[in-house]
Amino acid sequence: MRIFPTFMLACLSLAPALAAHAETYDFQIICNGNPVGTHKVVVEEHDGLTDVAINIDLTVSLAGLELYRYHQLSHEKWDHGRLYSLESKTDDDGTDLHLSVHRREDGQLDVDGSDGVKIVPADIIPTSYWNPELITRHELLDSQSGKILKVTITPLFDGRYKMTGDLRLELDYPQGRWNGVHFSYIGADVDYVPRPPTKMAAP
Repeated sequence: MRIFPTFMLACLSLAPALAAHAETYDFQIICNGNPVGTHKVVVEEHDGLTDVAINIDLTVSLAGLELYRYHQLSHEKWDHGRLYSLESKTDDDGTDLHLSVHRREDGQLDVDGSDGVKIVPADIIPTSYWNPELITRHELLDSQSGKILKVTITPLFDGRYKMTGDLRLELDYPQGRWNGVHFSYIGADVDYVPRPPTKMAAP
């Protein structure tokens, strides 16, 4: 039957897509017990290449009056565990921030952001938190502006780590997977709480 070879070729052409691995980190942002926004990260991996899409959207309001808003769209590309490129745009309560990162021929990274233009080491990790390798570093790349942040990270309990220095917060990585953020800001307690997976409607 002529259809059989055609069918096999079609299956082979689909194989790369089926072999790809994807993970989603989906959080509700809680401020003093009230939901104020969401932070979603979709990580897709295939043959050593990693594509990361990030969307952060939050608004703090009181009695219908907007007190603060934050929105970030970011896109990272990784090649065998090292950052290859990053593009982000951020609206931090009316202040526009941007960042563009690209790998150089020598492996280091060209950074052009709101903090200026610079060259940074090839193994630096941005502050997008999904990558658990972050807890092994003392310098991080601010994914809003490109600023180099100096931090100290201390293990606490049950996969929780305390970060001090230019960033002051706590991060959860139970079993090596990102599962939460906790920090205080101007007297407010902010927590990232994982949202349950979205269920597909029955046909």
